[in-house]
Amino acid sequence: MALLANRLAARGVRVTLTILNGEHQHFRLSPEVTLEVLGTGGVRSLLPACVRLRRLARGHDCVMSFLDVCNVLAAAVVRSCPVVFNVRSSGVSPGWVAYSAFRVARSLSVRALRIVSNSRQVQRFYQQRGFHPGSWLVIPNGVDLCRFRPDREMRMRVRASLGVGEDAPLVGFFARYQEEKRFDVFVEAMASRCPDAHLVFVGRGSDADNPDLRTILGSLYERAHLLGERQDVPELLAAMDVVVNASDFEGFSNALLESMACGVPCVATNIPANVEVLDAAGVTVPAGNAAMLGEAVRALLQDEDRRGELRRRGIERARSHFELERWCDAFEATIADCGHAP
Repeated sequence: MALLANRLAARGVRVTLTILNGEHQHFRLSPEVTLEVLGTGGVRSLLPACVRLRRLARGHDCVMSFLDVCNVLAAAVVRSCPVVFNVRSSGVSPGWVAYSAFRVARSLSVRALRIVSNSRQVQRFYQQRGFHPGSWLVIPNGVDLCRFRPDREMRMRVRASLGVGEDAPLVGFFARYQEEKRFDVFVEAMASRCPDAHLVFVGRGSDADNPDLRTILGSLYERAHLLGERQDVPELLAAMDVVVNASDFEGFSNALLESMACGVPCVATNIPANVEVLDAAGVTVPAGNAAMLGEAVRALLQDEDRRGELRRRGIERARSHFELERWCDAFEATIADCGHAP
């Protein structure tokens, strides 16, 4: 959202970025973007957040909401301009909050002028579960090719900082710690087929303070680098030999897209969203099959020519299908269309 806000503001679009609580320290906004914190989080701040959002919506061409909770909030309180839903997952996370938000968003989806998904699979998932079949748009995520690119010098520097040699196999798992990401399947795959590989975990919750992850890793803990949430993802990706996605479901994997842009071969589960991102630029295996996942990674690590082929395909696919300005063009056109809506 911050990246989109910054890019649209640079094009002269007046952008107000609203968030539900104050957890915005991990992203940077340009001076042209106005940031409004609607509340402090929790149920007690919900009513004041609704009042503030309703007030802020006046005078704007549209309100573009992201994810089910915010889609509910926007559809429930905004009346002065069109609302555009953004849905970005092909599954519902565990827990009553996520389930309830999904159900209410489904009921209120009739109020959205547009519903934007970031993949065809996400659109199918929401439509099959009763979301309004009206005006849907698919806008795949974009990647900043100036930041995410192959970098030989950075590869060597990051490996040195991790204490990993230039020729040592380094396999990355870039994901927040959630059940559907299947950390357990990834670790089982590596233990059975690639026990000598160094494993790099990057994402919220994937750090040494996570006792569950340490338990899952078992004997592999000594070869694991638990980096947690990081802001230097492009640099870290440049050091990888292979990046793995073991998810049971995804909306659109930014980790796969960013890996392709950095020239890193990917092995991922063959769920529709992953296939949609990778096409022929990666290797896919059935979800939940640790043996096949591990064998695919092992085969890639042992085949430099195959890695080179996938590296070239990935870079070309990122450039031709997911370039950042094309992504911004699509959102800007959607906003302009809302400005002409009755």
